[in-house]
Amino acid sequence: MWYYYVGGIVVVLAILIFTVLAIRSKTPKKQPMDINAFTDILSKYNVMSIDFTRNKIVIKFDDIDIVDPNQLQEAGAKGISIVGDVIKFYIDGTPEDNRLLFEQLSKTIKRM
Repeated sequence: MWYYYVGGIVVVLAILIFTVLAIRSKTPKKQPMDINAFTDILSKYNVMSIDFTRNKIVIKFDDIDIVDPNQLQEAGAKGISIVGDVIKFYIDGTPEDNRLLFEQLSKTIKRM
């Protein structure tokens, strides 16, 4: 008689696992971040410094007037703010994604 209970529990667990896997497969996958798009855009400008503050990438330019924020937005930048010669933005994703982008941009800009 106990095997009916065990069989029922196994069936319920199988249905639960199948449902969770079906829901996960339908969730849209996050597009990978295109670091090259950001470096291509920012390499055109005279970057004075780059910093990472409160999950935002902060870049100071020699001449902010030549920076096109629309290009950054098309590359995936969010929350773009320009104050003086400084532009701040972040990307969708985790704080680690923003930190990774900052590190890659920092390495690339220092090579220029």
